[in-house]
Amino acid sequence: MQTDPDKRYVTEVLEAEWNEKLRKLEDAQKEYEKAVQKDREMLNDNDLDSLQDKLSDFSKIWKDKSLGNRDRKRIVRLLIEDVTILKGDPITMHIRLKGGASKIINVQKPEYHLEHFRTDPKVITLIDQLLDHHIESEIAEILNKKGFKTGMGHSFKRKPFMVCALVTKYLPALAVSEKKDS
Repeated sequence: MQTDPDKRYVTEVLEAEWNEKLRKLEDAQKEYEKAVQKDREMLNDNDLDSLQDKLSDFSKIWKDKSLGNRDRKRIVRLLIEDVTILKGDPITMHIRLKGGASKIINVQKPEYHLEHFRTDPKVITLIDQLLDHHIESEIAEILNKKGFKTGMGHSFKRKPFMVCALVTKYLPALAVSEKKDS
């Protein structure tokens, strides 16, 4: 390098520092190559094939009954950086993975647990209509003959207090007038 003779000392120092950095870079690259080679030696071809097979069918691993929840949590921590959930209909989840990739998933709101046991609104409406001309035990018999079931999947009971319990539990929300056995 050509420099002013008065500034030659500065140039030599800079060249020395540059050459030192290049040597450190070369040493780091050699160290990295050794580590990669060591990793390759630790995993033989059969191990790599097995690992790739497992990774290609991740859902099978995830659903494996022998995999505990603790291990599933570890897997999630290894893969996911963070999740942002936006409440709405549908629920939107922004998932950012550790590798930098991201994914947006939309899911429907789950039903409330009691929704599974709610008596069909058509049955409730029919009960309301039948209350104008029938007593509770007759209503239970009519509903059973038509094949209707309670929210729990049971047939309607002929005992008046069982139907009254049903009526008083579900119908007030629908503004149904109370009727009594005559």
